Amino acid sequence: MNALLFGEEGFRGNEASYYDPRNSYLNQVLDRRLGLPITLALIYVEVGRRARLPLSGKPAQRPTSITTSDSVIGMPSRRSSTWFK
Repeated sequence: MNALLFGEEGFRGNEASYYDPRNSYLNQVLDRRLGLPITLALIYVEVGRRARLPLSGKPAQRPTSITTSDSVIGMPSRRSSTWFK
């Protein structure tokens, strides 16, 4: 799913203008493919749910984490579109 969303579809964090309000509006993030880690995580979880993957958002030490039922799989970096494990 990482390759699809962050590769083919080109979703990424907005490094040039992190505080741009458009990074918070889901419709703008979907149109522009730029957003905050939390909005990118929301898209990631919802795409996963439609693919019947058991993903959910979870409060953690880091601002945004995506989890399966038994482990944390990662989070989008503020500075790049890579996901950390």
